[in-house]
Amino acid sequence: MLTGGEAHDCPAGAELILQTKPGKALLGDKAYDSAEWRASLKKRGTQAIIPNKSNRKRKFKFSNKRYRERHRD
Repeated sequence: MLTGGEAHDCPAGAELILQTKPGKALLGDKAYDSAEWRASLKKRGTQAIIPNKSNRKRKFKFSNKRYRERHRD
């Protein structure tokens, strides 16, 4: 999914994801690093594999190995 450069990706992503069946994991880039987005995914039973933004104070754990191999999934 691509959004305009001036638009935040999370609102559009959340709307799209809620229209699909829950997956086991969601591989996303730093644009999807939001506590609300992660909570929404967790509630659906989906593991968030999203790197933390550099300015995030509370870091979330994610599988760096799976993120690096995201093009293979």
